[in-house]
Amino acid sequence: MRAPESGSEAQGRRSDVEAGEEVHPARVRLALIGLVVLLLFGGFARTRLLLDSSPYVLHEDELIATTRGARMMESGDWNPRFFRYPSLTIYLTAVAFGTGHVIAGEAPSSETGELEPSYERPEIGLAPRFMLIGLSLATLVFVGFLAKKAFGSPALLFLAPLALLLSPRFLMMSWTYVNVDMVGAFVCSAALWLLFATRHRDHWLTRACLPGLMTGLAVGSKYYLGLIGLPAACLLFAGDRRHRLRNVVIIVAMTVIGFLISTPYCLLDPDFFVEQVKREIEHYSTGHTGAESDAGLAQLSYYLGRTWAEFGWGPCLFGLFGIAAGFRHKPRETALLLAFPLALLLFLSTQRVHFIRNFLSAYAIFPVFIAYGTVALWRIGSERIPGDGKAQRLILAILISVAFCLTAPLNRIRGSYSAAPDSRNRAVQWIEKNFAPGTIVVVADELMLDSRRLAERFDVRSESLGTLALAKLRAAARKKSSSVVLVLPELNKSVARDDLIRRPSSVQERKLDLLFRAGSHRVPRAEKRLLHLGNPSLEVRLLTAQ
Repeated sequence: MRAPESGSEAQGRRSDVEAGEEVHPARVRLALIGLVVLLLFGGFARTRLLLDSSPYVLHEDELIATTRGARMMESGDWNPRFFRYPSLTIYLTAVAFGTGHVIAGEAPSSETGELEPSYERPEIGLAPRFMLIGLSLATLVFVGFLAKKAFGSPALLFLAPLALLLSPRFLMMSWTYVNVDMVGAFVCSAALWLLFATRHRDHWLTRACLPGLMTGLAVGSKYYLGLIGLPAACLLFAGDRRHRLRNVVIIVAMTVIGFLISTPYCLLDPDFFVEQVKREIEHYSTGHTGAESDAGLAQLSYYLGRTWAEFGWGPCLFGLFGIAAGFRHKPRETALLLAFPLALLLFLSTQRVHFIRNFLSAYAIFPVFIAYGTVALWRIGSERIPGDGKAQRLILAILISVAFCLTAPLNRIRGSYSAAPDSRNRAVQWIEKNFAPGTIVVVADELMLDSRRLAERFDVRSESLGTLALAKLRAAARKKSSSVVLVLPELNKSVARDDLIRRPSSVQERKLDLLFRAGSHRVPRAEKRLLHLGNPSLEVRLLTAQ
């Protein structure tokens, strides 16, 4: 026999029915189908972008997680010996490496994540980035269900993930390199969905235990993401007073437990933990060259301006309208949903350092309001546009779609999803297509090009630009009765001014025929072994035997 519902559960159930959750089950199914289509598209696009950049490391920050994760899997020592970031992302990376080794049938090795321009075994080395893709897709799901739980309309299951899918920053952070920000966005979106899914159940497990645990995991992904506990605290203090003290104790205790689950060695190595956290606090409060501004209004303007540019002024206006409509129709849910991104915005505004990736978790929440603003406008239009149901819906769909297309940053969105393969991969493909096997191919060390594929068909040699001797190469070409193909950093004034990269005068005079050019970024400073952000600017030139 089914137990009777409590008053709060019945209230929540009535609220959902009034919002249309059970009145139109066909619409729920249609929205779920749309969500599945979005996930398939998002997964395919991210996988294609990742494989086109394989096997290269695209950002040096990835090594914070990969070198430690690989070492953990090989040695069994799970102390990260690094606490400037919490340990959750490092442990997830270690698990991803372990999964990759199991699939490949190989024993774990610390070499998997070492400081190299490319991974020795891409199917293993890129496993953490495939994990990141999975977390980003799961974030889309949580955002969709969060929007529906908050405002009721089944259409939000599709519209909120769609708005987030159109964020170039969210896309970039979901596949380019292993980072704590995407892990944090996943945990925060899951925490908010769980809070809204259980908000009508006045029980210590749902009111304090689970929110506290999720808050601890959020802190374990990025320290200041503990602000995700603010909505749970608001809900706790706005509820029944009878068990408030007990629930406060539980939520604090579970936050600590959640953090210790994700970063256990903060207890086993407390002095080093405190030292590293202090360094990170000092870093953000004192400044970072090229990414700093005065705390206060300047930082507030930075984050708001970047958000405006990220989504476009039209979708942002839709979002602001969604916030206004939310406060009118569902003020409690709107306030709970806004508490975290506003708190995060205010906190980041007090720091001197600004990286827009720090705001990624808020980026994951704002599409909920963009979607709800769209639904609210749809309802207003349905009341004011004359005509029968089908014609009316068609007109509204056209008007809203046109408004989005005219005001969203379509060029940035299209560019983020249609990025060309890494220039080094393009150069390899071009050489394979245009030269006979056995041709001498000289690759500049500064490009950090993975030459294993070329070595299968060509006579590949690696040279630093500072020691490149064209006379010696021309003699080798005469001996083999063939030409020499050189893969070099793009020869331009910008590179010439870099005193860390010296070019021979014979190359500087451009006595070589230019065959192929690709890429958009400058070559890294090889002596410092700074890894490139992908797509280095390079040229393929021809040195004849004469």
